[in-house]
Amino acid sequence: MARDGGQLRGPSAPGASRGRAGQGGVVGGGEMQRAAGGRPALFKAREAPARAARRQRGTGVWAAAVGLGALFCAALVQYLRVPSEGQWAGIFTPPTEIFCARRSRPLVCAHGGDSAHYPPNTMAAFAAAVAGGSDCLEVDVAGTRDGVLVVLHRRELEQMVRRVGVTVGDFTFREISQMDAGNGQRVPRAEHVLRKFSPHVETLIVDIKVDGRGALGAPKSMGAAALELAGATDCANCILWAKSDEEVRHIQSLDPSQAVGFVVMNESSLDRLEGRDKLDRLAGAANVAMHHEVASGSVLEEVRASGRRVFGWTANTPYIVRKLLDEAPVDGIVTNYPRPLLRAIDERMRACLSEREN
Repeated sequence: MARDGGQLRGPSAPGASRGRAGQGGVVGGGEMQRAAGGRPALFKAREAPARAARRQRGTGVWAAAVGLGALFCAALVQYLRVPSEGQWAGIFTPPTEIFCARRSRPLVCAHGGDSAHYPPNTMAAFAAAVAGGSDCLEVDVAGTRDGVLVVLHRRELEQMVRRVGVTVGDFTFREISQMDAGNGQRVPRAEHVLRKFSPHVETLIVDIKVDGRGALGAPKSMGAAALELAGATDCANCILWAKSDEEVRHIQSLDPSQAVGFVVMNESSLDRLEGRDKLDRLAGAANVAMHHEVASGSVLEEVRASGRRVFGWTANTPYIVRKLLDEAPVDGIVTNYPRPLLRAIDERMRACLSEREN
């Protein structure tokens, strides 16, 4: 018993003083300590993780919604850009003198195959392009997380997994191979595409995609892997190019005889910062992948003075097709729409021949 002010009081309850110190939220007399909001602190502590989990779930849902919204907008923009049959009629016009002065017929390079009618970069798309008369294919090649080369563009991958910001290097080959590339098509290995289709076209372009992730994410790794791919498949008509000059230079250092190219574009400050707007670079590279906005008669003359071929990309509207056929006569045209382009070239070639005979 303890005496307080002359009065007797019972022994202190075990843990009472500890409760006042904030352990267990218990005070003398067994009452729960109340926070400023009126709720017992014990309940507050239990509710905090639940509130945090709800906030996290809400943030995740919001991020997913934003990602899906971005994908929908991108798909809508792409849909609105697809020319109608009536718009394509505008490319079937009489040839200009510039077109008829060509030394050879331009190559039609099906971008990801006949991707206007089949899922891009699939075996079905490439087969349709070859069957339709395309004499050139452009194949987007990227490396999986475990170092397997597949034919897949980041843009298509984002649509397949409905997430923005992902790259091929984020997934294993097993994961990629189980994805639906569209209409039940699967993402093919790059080796299978080159072996099957390179014998049936004049030129097969390997567009090397570098994302800095996965087993082939280190600098120069994708260039070396693409060179090995061309050799393993006996692809003597392969051209290897990339937006990364470093990868192309590395290929040249490993095998100077391998046909390579570099990309010319001037769409952004980053392009200019990294020198992609420069025409005179990468000595020994005999091919130039030129964005259609850069292409002009004077620019082509400058490039051809060094003995290089020019491939214009990407001709997916009637305006761009007419420009690359009749105003800036490139040697090859990269397009998602090889069928109308082939027909337009055929009609122009016949008209030019008829004029010469008359």
